[in-house]
Amino acid sequence: MPGSCNLLDDWFGEILGRYGPFRSAWDIGSGTGKRGAQLRAANPECFVRGSDPGYNGNLAAPAHYTSTDGSSIDRLIATRHFEQEPIGIIVFGDVLEHLPLSGAVSAVHWAAYNARYIAAIWPTGYVQGPCGPCGAAEVHVSQPSPWELSSMGTIMVLEYRRIDANIDRQICTYHGLLLKGLR
Repeated sequence: MPGSCNLLDDWFGEILGRYGPFRSAWDIGSGTGKRGAQLRAANPECFVRGSDPGYNGNLAAPAHYTSTDGSSIDRLIATRHFEQEPIGIIVFGDVLEHLPLSGAVSAVHWAAYNARYIAAIWPTGYVQGPCGPCGAAEVHVSQPSPWELSSMGTIMVLEYRRIDANIDRQICTYHGLLLKGLR
C-alpha cells in the first residue's frame, strides 16, 4: 500500500509497548513500511519481516525490515501453512479491506495459528478506487467487522479501538483490533 491513515498510529505504538517486546514480527501488506518503522523503533533487536506484492516492482522495500518479500496474502496462506517458531506479532495495517471478506477472515485465521498476537488496522465506509503506483490493487473490496475478524468471538479480542473520521469528504470508521493468537 502506498500509504496509510495515521489515526491509529498512537494506539499501535501503545500496544507494542504493552505487549512487547517481540523477538519477531511480520508486517503483511507492508507497503511503504510505516508499521515496520514503528515495530523497529519499539523493538530494535526484533526480526521484522515485510511482505507486500508491491515489492515486485511498484514499491521499494524499506530498509528497516530485516527481510522482505513480494508475497500476496493469498500466496502466504497457501505456501506457509505453519511457522515452526511462533511469530511474536503479525500486523495487517491498512490491508484487509483490499481482500474479499472471506480472504480477510482467512488471513486472520491463518495468523492466529502462527502468532502470539495479531494486530489489524483497517477502515470501513471508505470507498477507494485504483490509485497510486499499485493501481487496481488499491481498491477497497470489503468492510470486515471486528466480530467477523475475531471469528464471531472464537479468537480472543484483547483490545479494540475505533475512530470515526471524515477522510477525503467521506465519513468512515477506522478500526484497531488486537487479537490473541493461538500460539
